[in-house]
Amino acid sequence: MRWLVAVVMLGASTASAQSPECKAAKKEFKEREDNLDALKQARKEMREVLTIAKKGRATSRVLDALEKADDALEEGIKRATAEQAQRDKLTREICK
Repeated sequence: MRWLVAVVMLGASTASAQSPECKAAKKEFKEREDNLDALKQARKEMREVLTIAKKGRATSRVLDALEKADDALEEGIKRATAEQAQRDKLTREICK
């Protein structure tokens, strides 16, 4: 009898981990993680462009525009990272 209870409990916990809500949460987490990685890559490339522009003596208007774009990317990464941390907590809670 104890064996049956243990099997039923194990099956129930496995089933909840594979619930549609959990799968959807994991899928959305992965998509957001991919977006965050793309944003980080874009910032890395922006820094390279900014460095090249500074070496090439670009005009101050161009440098200002590039620096603003870089700052915007940095702010976007910070915001997306914070959101992803919250999404991670939520995903863990859903998939318990």
